Formats: sequence, structure tokens, C-alpha cells
Amino acid sequence: MGIEERFTSLLNSRKEEKLEENNKTDKAIVDYKKYDKYLDFTGVIEISENRDLQEFLKQKTREIISIQADDAIKLGEILFEVEKELSRKGSPEANYLKFLDYNGINSKTALRLRKRYELYTLAPEHSKLIISLLSVREIEELYKNKDLLKELNPGVKLIEVKELLKENETEKIENKEKTEEIRTITDFKFLKSSCQDKFESLSEDNQDKVLELLKKIEKIFEKN
Repeated sequence: MGIEERFTSLLNSRKEEKLEENNKTDKAIVDYKKYDKYLDFTGVIEISENRDLQEFLKQKTREIISIQADDAIKLGEILFEVEKELSRKGSPEANYLKFLDYNGINSKTALRLRKRYELYTLAPEHSKLIISLLSVREIEELYKNKDLLKELNPGVKLIEVKELLKENETEKIENKEKTEEIRTITDFKFLKSSCQDKFESLSEDNQDKVLELLKKIEKIFEKN
């Protein structure tokens, strides 16, 4: 192959690489729009009356939400895998906490990320993106009521899921108020203050479990 042919071949190769790189960039931009049908850009549009600026701000909002939502799922997956592998190897929980500490991740944040990822894997394919967009409180409610995932039919909107979770939470509170007296950790005088402090650091789900156990313990004390 002559010098001219090699030069032409090199140019064509670079053109192909450039085209492939541009295709990847275009794909990334398209991917940012995958959340559009679940989002309301009204607040962003109201920032300016300039159409070009509105589109610019909408695109940047897409990018921010997409990065945050996608990264939350990816981090949740990593933490889920790490916790599972350490448990499988019989490693004490302290090692998992050391791993989190080394990577600068709060244990509560890690738990929330794992819950979001677990729900993401359980959710129907058509509603996975919605799981990525739910608030921390909504993820907690859905995690405690996984059966609600069956109610996420094709075409379900983000606002509908939010309303469903809010209604479910309200209904539970109302039922709880009707069936039993609401108790707090400070009602159990036999507990040391250090135990009460530890209680506050627990997740809402674990706090409910502790309160239920304390009620049973209190009844045993009253019988003796």
C-alpha cells in the first residue's frame, strides 16, 4: 500500500471514529428525554419568556434529573451487591459499614439507595423509570407496601403513583388511630435514655417494629 493510500485509509478511519463518537453523543441526548413524559417543565419555562433560553433550561433540567435518577439506581445496585456478597461470605455487618465509611456514604443513605434499587428490579418494565423519580418518603412507603407495584399498570403517570402512595399512607394512619393508641418511645419509662437515642436513628419501619415489641414487653411487666 502506497503512502497516499495509507493516508486516505487513515483519514477514513478517523472519520468513522468521529461519526461513532457523535452517534454516542446524540444517543446520550436522546436518553435524557426518556423522563419527559413524567416531568412537568412549567416551572422551568416560567423562568424566561425567551424560547431559546426555555429550551436550553429544559435540556439542562433533563440532564440533571437523568444523571441524578440513573446514578441513584446504579449506586443502589452496587451497594446491594456489596451487602449481599459480604453476607454470603459470612462477613460481619461492621465490614459493610467500614466499606460505606471508606467511600463516604452514610449508612441511612445507603439503605435508601438499596431500597430504591430493589423496587426498581421488582417494578414492571413500564414503570421502572417512575421508581427512579419518586421521593425518599415515597420510596419508603412503597417499600413497606410492595404489593402496590402490581397496581402500576402500563401508561401510569408519575402523579398518579404519588397520589396512590399518599392515599395509602393516609389510610394506614387513619386505621392505626382507630385501632390503637399511638405511642412514642418516650412513653416507655423503663427504657434507658441511651436506648431512646438509638431508637431515633432507626428507619421508620424498624421504629414501628420496636414499638410493637415494647408494647408486648410492657404488658408482660404489668402482669407481674
